[in-house]
Amino acid sequence: MVHAQRLEVSARTVNIQFPGRHTVYSEVDVSGTYLIAANRGLFLIRCGELTLLLRGNFYGITRDERSWYIYESVGKVGRILKLDEGFEREMEVKAEVAFADLPGWIHQIDMIDGSLVMTDTPNNRIIKWDFDAERWAEFYPLGKLDHKEQSANYGHINSIYKHEGSIYLVCHNQTVKTGRQSEILKVDSSFRVTERIVTDSSCAHNLIIHRGIRYHCDSTHQTLKAGGKAVFESQHFTRGLSISDNQIVIGGSVFMRREERHNGNGHLYVLHPDYSIRTSFLIPGMVQEVRRMDQRDYSFSECV
Repeated sequence: MVHAQRLEVSARTVNIQFPGRHTVYSEVDVSGTYLIAANRGLFLIRCGELTLLLRGNFYGITRDERSWYIYESVGKVGRILKLDEGFEREMEVKAEVAFADLPGWIHQIDMIDGSLVMTDTPNNRIIKWDFDAERWAEFYPLGKLDHKEQSANYGHINSIYKHEGSIYLVCHNQTVKTGRQSEILKVDSSFRVTERIVTDSSCAHNLIIHRGIRYHCDSTHQTLKAGGKAVFESQHFTRGLSISDNQIVIGGSVFMRREERHNGNGHLYVLHPDYSIRTSFLIPGMVQEVRRMDQRDYSFSECV
């Protein structure tokens, strides 16, 4: 297990035994297998069933060729769980705490160029773990904060994505509080900003570029945008996006004040590739991330 609070490394390993799976719905009209991270649990959709795997507050999901990695907030700190490839087919699932003592409220995580990269949203920071060198690096694309989230340069960076050699970050910008529209930042390999794309979206999340179209969730306006235009309108704060060849899945949440969110529920919207709706249903928790497991999911950087 790697400890990150002071960017130090520990060799200690902790295993977690998942409790028995709890079936939430026995029939959902969703093709394929999905992991859903929500503020009240980690959920799995497989063979038409929605099951609760583990209770907790989960966000970022990524993978490499052998394992899955899921970020969990635990009080004021966080950790990343590691699950072996194929765990979704096992009745009893075991997870290893791969990274402990991380900052709390990290949002999206992803594998980029062999490193695990995390959006340390409250601290305006990108954290990177280099597996080969076994060391941490940290970057401040918008600079360090003088007054925490009240700082003028605070961007609420919540999403990271690499496509065709370019790295992108999504800045939520706390639009509802600040009036600043969300931005997409293009950065170099050292996370220095090379281009700022101002959107007309509010409190945006997620970024996927697929077939030349740039997608993101215009969260406050409850829409999915493709090429800057709203192509789907939901009834919830949109956050969490998966695009595969035959299906689009979007997470939705009831918009609530932060101190009330532990009681919030969410929704899952399943769309056809033409953006028409196939089905939608309640998720017992505010959806924060969605990833497809059984097919190529273009939400992963460079589609691992």
